Amino acid sequence: DELAQRGANSSLIHIDWMIGSGDIDVDGLDAQGVAEPVMRHGEWATA
Repeated sequence: DELAQRGANSSLIHIDWMIGSGDIDVDGLDAQGVAEPVMRHGEWATA
């Protein structure tokens, strides 16, 4: 199946699709609205 060849992961209730690259930075916001790093350069940020 084409989706499986492209890395899709499916179940009976949802579909996971991974996106990203080594250029991706992701921040989350804590309860006070302060940005915390989640991913840096496509990798999980460590605390």
